[in-house]
Amino acid sequence: MNRKTSILALFMAMTIATSMLTACGGKKEPSSSDSSDVASSIESGYHNDESQVGGDGDESSTPDQNPDSSEPGNADGSKPGSATTTTTRQPAHGRKLIGNTFTTGFPIVKNKEKLKIMTIGSPSYGDLQKNAFTKDFEQMTNVQIEWVLVPEEKINERKVLALQSGNLPDMFSLYTTSITDAEVANYSKNGAFVDLTAAIEAYGENIKRVFEKIPAAKAVSTSLENKKIYTLPYITETKVAHTLAINQVWLNKLGLPIPKTMDEFYDTLVAFKNEDPNGNGQNDEIPFATFMINNGLFIPWGISDFLAIGKDGKLVYTPTTENQRRALIFWNKVYKEDLMDKSSLGDMAGDWQKYRQLISGGKVGIWQWQNVNDFSEVLLKQYVPISWPSAGLNLNNLPSNTVKVGATVGGRGFIITKACKNVPMAVRVADFFYSDDGYMYKMYGAPGKYYTKIGYNYQMKSFKEGDEKKDAPGTLLNGINYLMDGKKLDAPGKTSVEKARAGFMTKANNEYLRRVKETGSKQVFRIFSPTEADRLNRYTVVDGNTVHWNYLMRFIKDEFNIQTQWSTFVQNVESKGLAEYMKIQQTAFDRGKPYIK
Repeated sequence: MNRKTSILALFMAMTIATSMLTACGGKKEPSSSDSSDVASSIESGYHNDESQVGGDGDESSTPDQNPDSSEPGNADGSKPGSATTTTTRQPAHGRKLIGNTFTTGFPIVKNKEKLKIMTIGSPSYGDLQKNAFTKDFEQMTNVQIEWVLVPEEKINERKVLALQSGNLPDMFSLYTTSITDAEVANYSKNGAFVDLTAAIEAYGENIKRVFEKIPAAKAVSTSLENKKIYTLPYITETKVAHTLAINQVWLNKLGLPIPKTMDEFYDTLVAFKNEDPNGNGQNDEIPFATFMINNGLFIPWGISDFLAIGKDGKLVYTPTTENQRRALIFWNKVYKEDLMDKSSLGDMAGDWQKYRQLISGGKVGIWQWQNVNDFSEVLLKQYVPISWPSAGLNLNNLPSNTVKVGATVGGRGFIITKACKNVPMAVRVADFFYSDDGYMYKMYGAPGKYYTKIGYNYQMKSFKEGDEKKDAPGTLLNGINYLMDGKKLDAPGKTSVEKARAGFMTKANNEYLRRVKETGSKQVFRIFSPTEADRLNRYTVVDGNTVHWNYLMRFIKDEFNIQTQWSTFVQNVESKGLAEYMKIQQTAFDRGKPYIK
């Protein structure tokens, strides 16, 4: 072979070898040296000094693989993806490259890769595939996100189809209720969900910090069976979920106080209906409006969910209690007397825009809603946030009043599947969203348009609430859903309506936190073993969501008669295995008690 032929053959061999270094379905793209300038400029808004990538000699002989001992091993019998099987190199700027993935800093990978993420889609977020977040994130990380967006009402069907067919995304980022503990146990055993333990240790700098700071986050992520980690947590802060607001202007006109008992609450609704508080003479007032039943309506009777912590510290199954029966009698009366908006009640997956417009019309005396970003300054000046009054009961081991304390820590946030060929890269992507910078990035995009980074804080800019959803995925991506260390600094020149909205929510949150402290309400925090999670699936009739929407709602709407059919309902639930169901729940609750604050 002559010299020219030898050189040509060597060049072709090197080209073929280079083209094989792909992962997570991504083909080889321009190297990080082509994107490091962009990544550096984006990252300059953050406090990370490792954004520049050494362009000389950053090589690895082996692509990243799943660091899961249950997966097939390498040719030498060692564990895939571990440092012992991969040639690593320390680039000029101090960052370690293992395969195609850097252990810290940006870009995340040297050569561009794709990451397919399935999450719940929403029209309010626009086209995620083309928005600013996706483009900027790719430039910063060298990771191109391919979104699989599924409507919330179809997510269970699509998830099951993906799991059973094997046509999996690289990563799930779903609500914790969208994937069950039993599914995690089953699909981690068969290898569909990847063991992340080793990858977190090597690549999960922020995840490890969160685990250390919030032990419950690690507890819900760790399998009780083998102590491995197959899912990453979602984490949020304790704050008001749905504000209860009353029209103070109407109260003043009618000479009424803010109701402190449910008898006073009822009398207020009657007055709003009959005494023309808006003064237009048309009898068009709507005394009360809500679309939910399991996040407020039963709180005055000591019930904030289908499970409650009793006075003796044991769990109580609330739907069959006397407290529940009396609450249903009250709301059935309100419903039959047209003291509430009937079209909204129970419309959990319905037209919330219609509900917002109902409130915005200013004809609702008392309403419940999760935010006020759509409401005008004029409207908000009429309303004040309040707590639910008490029904004054002291029965059945339940408190006389309570507060809904939502889950601040939960498992099954991010899940990486066997479809992903570069698990370290996927872990690094997820890890970013367990940092303050990652939280701001997913909520508002890269620094610049909506905020700038100042030290550990974030200076917000003026913009119309909701516009950020056009540019960023928000909580469609899991991770932390609040700033753990830094603070948002108010935008200069905030408009009066922005101040009114922020002021209203501050009052609502302060009132909520006051009531949490006053009532001593706690989260019902449980940690299930795989066996327990599997056994719970047998009791769907007893499950809180089933009971709330199929039974309790129908009692309120007078489809079931509370006087003649209540005992039949209770007997039916008890006969479906309620005792065994509660035994499982109590065991999981006892296991979670050390993590309850």
